Amino acid sequence: CEAAERAVEDTPNLLATLREAGVVDAGGLGLWLVLEGIRLHLNGEDAATSAELPGFVDTSDAAAGSALNFLHSTAEEEYGNCTQFTIEGPALSVDAIIAAMKKMAASTVVVGDGSLVKVHVHTESPDEVLGYARGLGAVDQVRIQNMDEQRRDYAEAWRRTAAETSNSGQALVAVVAVAWGEGLVRIFREHGATVLIAGDTMNPSVQEIADAIDAAPSSNVIFLPNNRNILPAAEQATAVTSKTVTVVPTASIPEGIGALLEFVQTLSLADNAESMTEAISKVRCGEVCSAVRSVKLDGVEAAEGQIIGLLDKKMVVSGDDAGAVLVDLLRAAITPESELVTLYWGGPMGEEEAELAAESVSDRFGHVEVELLPGGQPHYHFIVSIE
Repeated sequence: CEAAERAVEDTPNLLATLREAGVVDAGGLGLWLVLEGIRLHLNGEDAATSAELPGFVDTSDAAAGSALNFLHSTAEEEYGNCTQFTIEGPALSVDAIIAAMKKMAASTVVVGDGSLVKVHVHTESPDEVLGYARGLGAVDQVRIQNMDEQRRDYAEAWRRTAAETSNSGQALVAVVAVAWGEGLVRIFREHGATVLIAGDTMNPSVQEIADAIDAAPSSNVIFLPNNRNILPAAEQATAVTSKTVTVVPTASIPEGIGALLEFVQTLSLADNAESMTEAISKVRCGEVCSAVRSVKLDGVEAAEGQIIGLLDKKMVVSGDDAGAVLVDLLRAAITPESELVTLYWGGPMGEEEAELAAESVSDRFGHVEVELLPGGQPHYHFIVSIE
């Protein structure tokens, strides 16, 4: 279910219309909700109080402007009426009903058999659609919703919220994250974080961290160091800034992304910090890179220039091929409970080589979903998230 939730939250990155509107894919959300309900039932939990809907929140001024532009640009579009009903009768033809509905309406969905059919359409003329249906049999369970009114209500509410946020100039809570590599920086920004680009040393100073916190659009800030070496400076920076800051101790990029995906902009600083900290324990981090010198660590030897695989900062494998090292690394990391492996490629890796390595992982570990994303990080062939 966690993999499904992440997939839903990622849908705005796959379809520009969703991102412009500031929403996730409704169908994917519905499917996740069904799966989550099943999980809660099997675990004996109360679905009515336990389920939390995944969302998509980008609180940046640019995102707010894009969403408002989307509302303005679609203001004159007509959506019609969402019309649903059933038809009961002898010798109904689903194919014939589909063909007829497509001539009269949009978003046509027809399911059923020769005796009972359920119809869903969007139409400006519900009477025309229902008149056709009544000629086939008994029409029941009619439900008509005016989507234009719904859209206007939604747009007005969104504009009020945007205006209030703009007037205050503040979000309830903001996230600042350390990242490096073009692809990784983009991922954090797309999920609403202010990014402090660490630079070649990957160790920003206390003042740099404090400046990034001060630039965040809220007086309440969650800071994600994403490197255990940055933790001391992050803790010192909380004393330098006048803002209220909680450091969520993410020790790696995968932990940082996992924590950020738990962030809900409408929750308090304390509630977000709690859920984001809890998310860290669900993520393991793998790294594939070249040994800068000959070394023997944790019982594994590597010559200078060889490829090594690290699991939660412990060297577990070495070899001459990055793809083979990646597979061996994951063999040590993946369990029967693992659901998702995300590969962020960068450093000396080319895209084609990274794709071949990802295919090899998929072939070897069939029970997990494998996602390949450009990280652009220096030095590391792969940064790997195992969930």
